Amino acid sequence: MPQIGGLVFGILILFFCWFFDLAPHWYIICGLITIALGSIDDIHKLTWKIKLTIQLILIFYLLSIFLDQFDTIKFYTIEFSISKI
Repeated sequence: MPQIGGLVFGILILFFCWFFDLAPHWYIICGLITIALGSIDDIHKLTWKIKLTIQLILIFYLLSIFLDQFDTIKFYTIEFSISKI
């Protein structure tokens, strides 16, 4: 199977999530960008700097949506307090 052969499955899942309103818009947007990034990387071999930059943009997009909904983040026994700046 070619490297991009699995592309259709991700797009199909995202399409059904969108069509049947099964997932929020941020999920579909980030999924499409991630699939596009992986496909472009398969064809053009992007540098790690470009991939990291796009992934950081996605992280900041998600933070802009969800950051005000949490006051702490727990990772096993470690707890981080989030304060508003």
